[in-house]
Formats: sequence, C-alpha cells, structure tokens
Amino acid sequence: MASDNYLFCNTFGAMKAELSAKDTTTADSIKAKWPKDTLVAKLKASFTFCENAFAQLDDAKLPDQVVLTFNGTTRNVTRASMVLGHALDVADHYSQLANYMRLNNIVPPTALPRPGRGGD
Repeated sequence: MASDNYLFCNTFGAMKAELSAKDTTTADSIKAKWPKDTLVAKLKASFTFCENAFAQLDDAKLPDQVVLTFNGTTRNVTRASMVLGHALDVADHYSQLANYMRLNNIVPPTALPRPGRGGD
C-alpha cells in the first residue's frame, strides 16, 4: 500500500517522496516480515506524503501528461488518471482488507452501525 501511495502521489505535482534504497529495492515479500511498528510507521508516512501531494494539486494541471513507470515500463498518462487511479487503488486495498477481516470473523469498520443512529 505504501509503495502504491508513492507511485501515484509522486505524479501529483513538483513534490517528490525521498525514500531510502532499503524502501525502494527490498522485495515486498521481505518487507512483509519487517516488525509491525516499522510497517505501520511507513504506511502512515506514505499517507502523510499523499495528503501533502493532494494539497499541491491544481485543477488546471490535471490534463498534463506525467510519466508513469511501472514494472519496467514507462508511459505518459494524464495527471487526472493518476489521481483517479489512486482513489481506486485505495478502495481496492480496503476491499481486500475487509474480505480478510470477514474471513477472520471481524466486522470491517464500514459495516459497523454509525454512532448516533438507530436509537443509540
């Protein structure tokens, strides 16, 4: 998730993430074994970066072409497609987590009753 955040949010404007070689060259299968507190801190940092990247977005620049490099392939796409792609990617990750939670008999937060509704 953190890697995806940087992939998308790095294209939102001039601000670019500064990541260590350890973060960019370590395989996800190895990262998955890092301590939980390390993973949580890296995920939170990626969301903070994206929040700041969103703040630099300018509607007039959404049609601009940006470079997307993914799996060794580089192509030009619109900045708007990267913004929308990020929203869809976050939704996809949440869907995966919600399914995992349900498989483990945990009710996902979006399935819980809203506070203050229904006579609470």
